[in-house]
Amino acid sequence: MKNITSLREIIDNKENLICLTSNNGDTSKLNIYLKDVANNIARLENDKSFWYEKFYSILSDFTFMLDEITYVSSVIPCGLIIPYFGFVYDMQNENKILTRINSVAREGAKISVNMDNVDMNPIEFINHLVKLLWHQSFDLGMYCLNMSIGHKNTLDFITAKQNVDYIKNFIFCIHISDEFMDSIINKTSTENIQMFDKLAEAIHNVGEPTIAFSDRINEANTVPQKGRLQTISSCGEMALFDNEGFVEGSINLSKMIDNGTINYDKLSDTTRTAVRLLDDVIETSYYENSRIEETTKATRKIGIGVTGFADMLIQLNIPYNSRKALSTAEGIMQFINNEAHKASEELAKERGAFPLYVSNKFLPNPIRNATVTAISHAGFLPIATKCCMGIEPLFSTRTTQFTKNRIGKKDKLTYEYPHKQKNKNVIKTAYSISPKWHIKMQAAFQKHIDGGVSKTINLPKRATVENVKNMILLAYQLRCKGIAIYRKGCNCEPTTVFREEGENDKKIDYDWTINGNDLL
Repeated sequence: MKNITSLREIIDNKENLICLTSNNGDTSKLNIYLKDVANNIARLENDKSFWYEKFYSILSDFTFMLDEITYVSSVIPCGLIIPYFGFVYDMQNENKILTRINSVAREGAKISVNMDNVDMNPIEFINHLVKLLWHQSFDLGMYCLNMSIGHKNTLDFITAKQNVDYIKNFIFCIHISDEFMDSIINKTSTENIQMFDKLAEAIHNVGEPTIAFSDRINEANTVPQKGRLQTISSCGEMALFDNEGFVEGSINLSKMIDNGTINYDKLSDTTRTAVRLLDDVIETSYYENSRIEETTKATRKIGIGVTGFADMLIQLNIPYNSRKALSTAEGIMQFINNEAHKASEELAKERGAFPLYVSNKFLPNPIRNATVTAISHAGFLPIATKCCMGIEPLFSTRTTQFTKNRIGKKDKLTYEYPHKQKNKNVIKTAYSISPKWHIKMQAAFQKHIDGGVSKTINLPKRATVENVKNMILLAYQLRCKGIAIYRKGCNCEPTTVFREEGENDKKIDYDWTINGNDLL
């Protein structure tokens, strides 16, 4: 069947979804929209009516939230509804690679490109690439460039955004090996230390590049026989092979509290339904390019994550920056990960394991999906539905506006603070929390996740380059798979802009030192 989606349709659908989610409490039109989404995703099920009802149930009450692209594309039959793809660029095979990139770019997918085989510096490469793309990005962060440290153009890559301001819709991600990081910790390479200084300066000035700890990522590769993972999704939650796509969704933890306790039965049912839903997305999606379809279906990667974690903590009366919050994070993610793996193993009995499955320490039993869990930022929808994005802390304790930046347009929505809790020891906003606790929380979730964790480490405006270095080292020592740092007031334009609160340089005494207790 011919694919009938287009970039214009996707943009229109996105605008419709934004309007529907902020329609002053009138959910009738939104429910019709979500019925179409659930119906199209469930259309290949043998018991379509049963699974349509299950999918619609978790989507309509926002117990489970999809990526924006999956929402806006799956309302159209035969659309590409997988939101992320990775490609390894090679100038010798450029025509084939461009054909594949363009086949998903025009559907609105987010694209990550590895530059390790490219001799051009990043600015030359971007200027070269944009001339060859059939459809330009309409979202900031739609494209992510990846490069391994040690490439001859590493310094140009690290400093690119400091020198050129027209590449805002490209995210830069530098891949760093254990050998490099160990040389920084042990001070064994002057050259590496100088490069690390440049990297920290760039992050301090413009908030990029983001960092991927490449050896850490490949240690957890569930399909090692296919080779190394070389691209990272634009928000860092999934590592991908060349020509591979994956689909994600987030369980809304703010909906999992009953009478002050976590409802594990509801959480289990939501997780298991979500695994099936995302596996159906892979199957029902239209693929214009056969190589992309073959690669994506060979691994069938999905990422079940969470959103509304900070809201859940408030309901449980637990401060975000506390040991109890860390143990809660570990416990709930371990439960979700276990339930998701069980559901995927059951799907393998029904539908077969993913084609490249080989038993290993990560996947001892036949399983439908090579990865099952990953935490994304969850897009704009959590804010529109009154919960915090992903595992981020609260960004405001009052009704406030936020802006979702797109090329040529800014979407404005209003966040209504939903909590009656007034206890200042529990209510914590992003800049009232020491950056170390941001990293500790990311590390706590990472312990029980197949993929990665999308999390912003918020630094106050007065943070120094040395502070940035310490946070990178802490993330590495706590075995995070990567880190994204944003210093308030730095020269960058984030994809989502909030009226932030909670930072007062004169009153908040941040602890920047790293000691043994931080590594426990």
